Amino acid sequence: NHQWALQTIRHPNGDFNLSFETGQLLLKLFNQWREKHEEIYEAIRKRHEIASKAMKTGDVKAYVELFTEDGVYMWPGVPEIVGRKTLRIWFEKRFAQFAPEIDRTVEEIIISGDYAIERGKEIVTIKNRSTGELQTLQGKYINILQKQVDGTWKIARRIRNLDHPPSSK
Repeated sequence: NHQWALQTIRHPNGDFNLSFETGQLLLKLFNQWREKHEEIYEAIRKRHEIASKAMKTGDVKAYVELFTEDGVYMWPGVPEIVGRKTLRIWFEKRFAQFAPEIDRTVEEIIISGDYAIERGKEIVTIKNRSTGELQTLQGKYINILQKQVDGTWKIARRIRNLDHPPSSK
C-alpha cells in the first residue's frame, strides 16, 4: 500500500524518510514553483525582445513603458534618470541621436516575491544617426523588476556599467 510506504532520501546532512503522500506533495510544489519561475523567465525574455526592438527602431514609448512609473535608470557618467516622464525625455534625445543594437546575456535571475533581480552582460553597438559611425560598448547590468498589479514585470531600477570607457572619437 503506497499510502504508508516510506521513501528514504539520502542527504549530505543525514537521511530522512518521506511518506508517499509527502513525496507527491513535494513534487507538486516543486512543479508549481518551476512553472511560476518559468513564467517569470519568459516575461523577462519577452521584455528583452521588446527593449531590443524599441531601441533599434527608436520607439521611445515602447521602451519607457518597460519601466515602472517611478523607474530609475542609472547610466554611466550621468545623474540618475528618475520616472517615466524624465526617462522619455532622456531616451528621445538618445534615440534621435543613436540607433543602438544590443546583444544581452542573462547571467542570473533571483526571484523573491514580487521582485526579481536580473544580472547580465551586454554588448551594445551604437550607430550615430547623423555620421553613420559605429561604436561598441561592452558592460554589465542589473535590473530590479517589480511585478505589477496586472501580472506584468517592469523595471523598477536599471543599473548599467561599462567594462571600458567609451572612446572619445
